Amino acid sequence: MKNFTLQNSKKIKNHEAQITEIKGEASTLGQRKQLMIREQYEFVVADLVQQGMYPNVTAKGNSNWNNHKGFGGEAGSFGQAIASALSAKVTDARVKRLRERSTKLVAMYATDLQKLDASSPKAVIKAVKELFENKGLVNETKIGNHVDDQSGMKEIDALVRKVMKLSDADRITFERKLEEALKSKAEAEEAQRKAEAESVDVNDTIEALLDA
Repeated sequence: MKNFTLQNSKKIKNHEAQITEIKGEASTLGQRKQLMIREQYEFVVADLVQQGMYPNVTAKGNSNWNNHKGFGGEAGSFGQAIASALSAKVTDARVKRLRERSTKLVAMYATDLQKLDASSPKAVIKAVKELFENKGLVNETKIGNHVDDQSGMKEIDALVRKVMKLSDADRITFERKLEEALKSKAEAEEAQRKAEAESVDVNDTIEALLDA
């Protein structure tokens, strides 16, 4: 067998060290990105509070802006303002998420938010930040899960009633499958978190280092 020696071994090791360093930087940048996205939600919620804009909440617990004509929906001034701030189309998914989730958050916590001194922007943003922290809304995924969980309370109650009607054997099977599903969900969320943390373009950074 012919022996093989990597003549460029030192260069490969050097590149590997740089790649490892870049991954660490990518993780830090990903975390900063998520923080900034969370703060965008905080700013929108704070703006709504400062301007006294609270959505209408239906008997079923859904929220809309029917009480403020021309404000809600894709064509409304609220969505248009967000789209302009993001330099995006009003139909962009990011615009829709920011508009709809901010609306739900203000509706969910209207009782507490209406107690704030809306004339003090600093006080409002501070209180909103504390609200996000207390509720564990550390990134966009957590925000989405939070508002969706609250919106689905009736579905959860209905599911509980169905489970209670199961036989003992079927209930054991249900609990096992639920445990498996929750484990898979946790693994998927962890994978998504890592993907978000490394969302910056590593290849461009590597090329920049190689060209330096």
